[in-house]
Amino acid sequence: MSPSNRFAMLVLLLIGAFSVPGAGAQGTLSVYENPPTPVRHAVHRLSQFTGIPEDETSRQEHAIRIELNSVENPRIGSQGYTIRSTSEGDIAIRGNVAEGVANGVYTFLRTLMIEHRQDPFSRKWDVEEKPQFSIRVMQVAPYRFGASYGFAALSPDRWSIEEWKEYVDLMRLCNMTTLCMVPARIYDPDYPNSWREKWRFDVWKQVMEYCHQVGMKFNWMMAPNMVTEQCFWDNPDKRTVADNAWWGNALIWAKAKDLILKNNTYTLEHFRGMDALELLASDGGAYFDEPDPAAYFADAARTYMKLMRQVGNDGGFVYWNWLLDFWCKVATPDALLHKNPKLRTIQDDVIPLLPKNVGWLDASVLTLIQNWEPFLKLRGNPPMREGLLIGKEHGFRPIIDFFWYMNP
Repeated sequence: MSPSNRFAMLVLLLIGAFSVPGAGAQGTLSVYENPPTPVRHAVHRLSQFTGIPEDETSRQEHAIRIELNSVENPRIGSQGYTIRSTSEGDIAIRGNVAEGVANGVYTFLRTLMIEHRQDPFSRKWDVEEKPQFSIRVMQVAPYRFGASYGFAALSPDRWSIEEWKEYVDLMRLCNMTTLCMVPARIYDPDYPNSWREKWRFDVWKQVMEYCHQVGMKFNWMMAPNMVTEQCFWDNPDKRTVADNAWWGNALIWAKAKDLILKNNTYTLEHFRGMDALELLASDGGAYFDEPDPAAYFADAARTYMKLMRQVGNDGGFVYWNWLLDFWCKVATPDALLHKNPKLRTIQDDVIPLLPKNVGWLDASVLTLIQNWEPFLKLRGNPPMREGLLIGKEHGFRPIIDFFWYMNP
C-alpha cells in the first residue's frame, strides 16, 4: 500500500475513533451574538461530542463561554486563542476575531478527544496559543497516477462528497487553514472524452463550498500546460514529449498557448470561488521542449492571473518555484542541457520576469536532500541554494515551505 493510501486509511480510522457522540455532560454552551458559519460549525461539533446543548437559555451549573475579546490580546494575533477555566467553574474560549475563536473551539475539542474525555469540566484549562505558521495546507492529489486501483475508501480520486466532508472535518479539527486540490485532471465540455471527469468536478465544487462553510480555504494546483487527454492526442505536433516529462497530457506553451488556455477556462469558471490558483511549471520536466523556459514560467503566471480575473475569479496566486536549482543542476539530462543552455539558468532568469504579487512556494534544501540524495551524489553533489531564501531575498510574499512528513 502506498504512503498516500496508508495515510487515507489512517484518516478514516481517526474519523471513526473521533466520531463518538457525548453522553451528555452537565452544562451549556454560550456563544457570542451572530457568530459566522465557521464558528457555528465548530460549536455544533463540540456539542455533538460532549452532549452539552447549544441552547444557553437552559443555563445549568457550568457553561462553556465562547467569546470575542473585548480588548485585543496582542499575544495571540488573528489565529490564536485562549482556553481558561474561570473562578466560577466555567470555561472561556476566546479569540480576537472569529478565526481565532473557531481555532480555539477545535483545539478544545481535539484535546478532549485525545484525552478520551467527554466532560470538559473534569479538568482545569489554561491555554494561550498562536500558530507558528499562518498558512497550514494539506495537499491532496486525487489523480490517476496514485495507484488508486478503484478502492474508493482509500483513493481520493473516487471519494464521494460525504467522504470528502469527513476528510475536511479532520483537517479543520487539526486547525488546517487550506485544502489544496491537485487533480491532474481537466474537464472541458467541448471534449467529449473528458466528460468522465464531470462528476469529479461537480463533487470538488461541493468540497470547495464545504471548505468555506467550515472556515477553510480551497486552492487549485495544476501544471500550466496541461490539457485534456483528447486534446493531447489530437495535437501530436504540439505535445511535450521530452525524456522525463511524465505528465503525459501537456502541450508546449510556445506552440499551443491559446489551445492550453481554452482547455483550462472551464476549470477557472467552474471553481470561480477558489481562494488561490497554484501553478507548478517545473515538475515532471514538462518544460524541456520550451525554447525559453523561464519566459514560459513567467508568461504562464501572468496569463493565468489575467484569465482568472476575466472569468470573475478574484482569488490569489501561488507560484511554485519548486526546486528549480535542483532541476537546473541535477534533474535535467545532459543531452537537453547541451541542446538548450537556457535550461541551466532558469532559476536566475525567472526571478526578474515574475510579478511580485504572487506567493512563492518551494521546498527546503533539507527536504531535497532527504528525498533525492542519491541523485545529488550521482551529479557530484553540486551546491544547492535554499529556494525559500531566494524568494525572500527577492521580495516575494508569502514564502511557503512545502515539505513531506518523512515517516509514513
